[in-house]
Amino acid sequence: QTFDDWKLRGISAYCGSLWIAALEASITIGEILINNPPQLQPDDFPDGIEKVIATHQAWLTQARSIYHNTLWNGEYNNLDSESNTDVVMADQLCGQFYAQLLGLPDVVEREYVTKTLRKIYDACFLKFHQGKFGFANGVKPDGSPEKENDTHPLEVWTGINFGIVAFLILNGMEEEGLKIAETVVKQVYNNGLQFRTPEAITAVGTFRASHYLRAMAIWAIYYAINNGRLVS
Repeated sequence: QTFDDWKLRGISAYCGSLWIAALEASITIGEILINNPPQLQPDDFPDGIEKVIATHQAWLTQARSIYHNTLWNGEYNNLDSESNTDVVMADQLCGQFYAQLLGLPDVVEREYVTKTLRKIYDACFLKFHQGKFGFANGVKPDGSPEKENDTHPLEVWTGINFGIVAFLILNGMEEEGLKIAETVVKQVYNNGLQFRTPEAITAVGTFRASHYLRAMAIWAIYYAINNGRLVS
């Protein structure tokens, strides 16, 4: 997982959603290959594409049977199954975002997506320093940190913010999403970072990892505004 300074224990909302979306993508790719046979080398799929699909389908069925039931707490997904924390993770449904972009089956039902996004917007944006900076990666429901000196949970990652903005727009929350996008862009430009967009900014005025490529997720906002259609 990309939050390498943030321990996730057991079944995690972030990794689990990515796992389910990845399996759906793999199965879809396999079906495309069957319907459009490529010129394969003997060792490409030694057991056959059908067997790979069957294996991934078994993993998918298992994952789907436990993901939502294990993590859903009525308002959002718990960070993971073993940390016993009430932290709201901003990017907890990253896999669902990718699934929607690609037209794959939903990771969770849309009613839970909407509830989760509204909780993330409230806790990680509005209640995190009164919405002055953007989405924090992970805070308690009242916007406060679980640990005062946390690093990744308390950072505002520009690229992840732009991705979640696109996710909000795809789920009918365009006004909220664009408000966050404007907040993050102003943080970058007002602090003279427009030609060295950082990976992360903080509420104490620091930043790190300039020229980070994840901020290119801003193009996902353009894509989402155009109703998920590529336009010229």
